[in-house]
Amino acid sequence: LKRTRLETLRSLASLKGRASGCCPGRAHMGKKAQYATEEDLAGVKQELQVETQRAKDGGEKASRDVRNELINELGKVSHVVTSNAETTKEAIARVAQDAATHGQMCANKVKEELLPMFPQLQDMIVASQKNVEKQIAQVDADLKVMFADELMALTQQFDQEMTSVKTELLANAEKWARDAAEALVKERRELD
Repeated sequence: LKRTRLETLRSLASLKGRASGCCPGRAHMGKKAQYATEEDLAGVKQELQVETQRAKDGGEKASRDVRNELINELGKVSHVVTSNAETTKEAIARVAQDAATHGQMCANKVKEELLPMFPQLQDMIVASQKNVEKQIAQVDADLKVMFADELMALTQQFDQEMTSVKTELLANAEKWARDAAEALVKERRELD
């Protein structure tokens, strides 16, 4: 005869109670005693081993899937940060070049218009041009510093966000792994 798992477990519990001399409320008195065969015990043991392995495999797969998903997401975020940093560097270089080119063009245009009209002011114009070039260089340097500071702040903010996301994701992964392990332990206890 084939017994269900519940009947087998009840039989095992009954045998365990009798072996220890336990008679809880003498509820079994007058009832026919049920015995588990060695084959029943081996079958229950095999079922428990299969269920335990299935739960373990499911937990490991879920943990692996979550880990892979987290790594993929971190890779995407890292790519975006790298791309943004490169774009910012290119923009800084373009702005600096455009500012220098525009300043040089403006200075040359003013020079060409004023020199023929005011030859006596040539020395003043040259001095003024040098001053404008210095100012442009200063503005260029200030822009570079400002962009560098902004880029550094942006990079630090990205690093902080990445660290925060990584910490949160690792904590979640650990929690999921811990929950899976606790569920496995709980299931083992229930099976025992």
